[in-house]
Amino acid sequence: MLRLLLSVVLWPIAQLPYVLLKLIGKLFGLLLSWPFRYRKQVIDNNLQKSFPHLNHAEITNIRQKYYRHLGYLFVEVLLANYFPKKLVIKSLGRELNHIQKSIKEKTDQYGSIFCIMSHTGNWEILAQSFPLLGVSNGVIVYKKLSNSWFEYFLNRGRTRFGNELVEMRSTTKHLVRNKSKNQIYFLLNDQSPTGNAIIWKTFLHQKTAFFGTLEKMASKFDRPVFYAYCRRKDFMNFEVKFLELEYKSKQSLTEQFTQLLQEDIEKQKYNWLWSHKRWKLKYYEQ
Repeated sequence: MLRLLLSVVLWPIAQLPYVLLKLIGKLFGLLLSWPFRYRKQVIDNNLQKSFPHLNHAEITNIRQKYYRHLGYLFVEVLLANYFPKKLVIKSLGRELNHIQKSIKEKTDQYGSIFCIMSHTGNWEILAQSFPLLGVSNGVIVYKKLSNSWFEYFLNRGRTRFGNELVEMRSTTKHLVRNKSKNQIYFLLNDQSPTGNAIIWKTFLHQKTAFFGTLEKMASKFDRPVFYAYCRRKDFMNFEVKFLELEYKSKQSLTEQFTQLLQEDIEKQKYNWLWSHKRWKLKYYEQ
């Protein structure tokens, strides 16, 4: 009943003019900033350690821009199941045609490819939209949430246009069973890892834990790996970067990913999930 009620309420909101939707996003951003001051201490602590050369005023400025970004993100994710298809396609910009050609070329050659993403721009809209390119099946690798209702809500949006869902622990089995299919696997590679397969890299001036499974999967299945970055330009307006990582590089795939992501974050400092406790795992010698 609650799910039906949400649909009845959210669908007409998602059809509102762009200007009004953007205004709602701004309002949520203001509420998060004040009076809620959402995770202010976590945000400030993350920013200060990631940009030690910045002063208090500069950190405050980034935090305020982050709250605006988070307000936009909240509305975008909340309405992701109901936005008109044209708005979703338009939101990702002109780069889609170039991305479409890159994906088709690689999936025709290899079958499946990996796309490693980060919590930048709107990663949910980005992954959700790939079936609209019509070149391969999308498979979103997800990490189970403790809140089953919220997980259902997110997964409904992720599969709206035809993506398939695979729980993180079942990724290898899914690859084996579907090795003859043309598919693109989406993996968020900047979240705090769990389990024993952890590797440590210096990221944003801090020793940071990452999943160690990327290198193993890419090597085992001999599949190309792409880096996808989503830069925010405005509400439901993004610029997408899609680059193939080099297997023969002196740097590991994870090192290439962290370097590219750090460079992109430094160019648009507010555009990352700063309210997440990313460094809760403390570095230890392996």
